[in-house]
Amino acid sequence: EGEGEGGGDGDGAGSLAAHAMLGMGGKKASSAKWFFGKRPDAKVDVAGEEIPADAVADMNQGIGPWHPAIGVHATMMPALVAMGAGVNLDGSLRVEDIVQYKTFVRAMRGPVDSSNWAIRGSMLLGTFPEGQAQRTNKVTTQRSSAAAQILMAGIGTFVCLMTEEELSKHDRAYEDLVRDKAREIRSALSKGVKAAAKAYNRSAGAYSKASNYAERIREEMRRRMEADRAVFDAAKIAIMAFPSRISFIHYPIPDGGCLPDDELLGLVEALEARMREGDNMFVFSRAGRGRAGVVGAMLLARLYGLSAHAAIRRIQRAHDARTRHEEVLVRAQPLH
Repeated sequence: EGEGEGGGDGDGAGSLAAHAMLGMGGKKASSAKWFFGKRPDAKVDVAGEEIPADAVADMNQGIGPWHPAIGVHATMMPALVAMGAGVNLDGSLRVEDIVQYKTFVRAMRGPVDSSNWAIRGSMLLGTFPEGQAQRTNKVTTQRSSAAAQILMAGIGTFVCLMTEEELSKHDRAYEDLVRDKAREIRSALSKGVKAAAKAYNRSAGAYSKASNYAERIREEMRRRMEADRAVFDAAKIAIMAFPSRISFIHYPIPDGGCLPDDELLGLVEALEARMREGDNMFVFSRAGRGRAGVVGAMLLARLYGLSAHAAIRRIQRAHDARTRHEEVLVRAQPLH
C-alpha cells in the first residue's frame, strides 16, 4: 500500500521531514523560479519573493534560531488551534484537556471525509479529490462531491504530489473535474446573489410603501424584509468566499520514495510564498497521509516557527481528526 497508517508514503517520511526542516539553516523563502525550472514535470512557475522578518510567537513549542520564520509577524497567518493533547513514549495519544482536544478535532476535520485541515481555512490535506465528500451521503447534488466541498471551503490552489502513473488509474483528470465544478458552482452562486437581491429589493420596496398599513402587517413585512436581507448578505458572502481563480501545482513524489532535500525544500518555499500572499491550498497524495503529511508538516514549521517534532506531532493529531478516525480518542499511531 505504500502510505501506512497515519504515517508516510514509504519508510522514513517523517525523518525526511525532520531532516529537511532542521536543515533549513535560517534561509528565507526565496524566488521559486529557479526551483521549478529544474523539474520539467513541475507544471507551475511561481514568482516567489523574499519574506521580510519581524516577530513571530512560539505557537506550539520548539522554535529555535535556525528557523527562517523567526521574525515573521505572527498575524500574517491565522492562529493555530490548541491541541489539548500530547503523545506518550509508545506513540499513543495522551489527552490533557478533553474539552480543548474535542474542539481541536472538530476544527481540524475537513470538508471531505478523507481530509483534514493543517491550518484551518488555509491548508487542507487529503486524498485525490473525486467521489462524494461524505461516504455516508447517498444523494448526489451539485455540491455533494469532494471537489465541490473543497472549493466551497475556499480552496483555490490544488497541489498534487501523485505520479503520472498513479493519476492514470483515475477515470478523469482532476484538473478538468475541478474546473468544471468551479464554473458550475460560481454560476449558481452568481444566480443566487441576483435572485436574493431581487427578493430583498421587492420586500424592502413593499415595506417602504406600507406606512399606512396596520402595525401587525407592517411588522410582518419588516420581518420578511430582514429575512430577505439576511439571505442576500449570505449569498454575497458565499460568492466572495469562493475562489476567484483556480490554480494547479503538480510536483510528483514517488510513493514510498524520497526527494533530495534541495528539491523538497524548493517546493515548500514556493508553496510558502503563495500562502503568505493569501493562497488557500489543498495538498493531496494517493492516501493523503505520507507525502501530503510531510509537505504539510514542513509548511507548518516554516509558517509558524515550529520545530520538526512539534510540526509532525500537530500534523499527526490533525490527521487523526478525520471523520473516519473516530477511534483517535482511544489510540493514535505515531507518524514514522
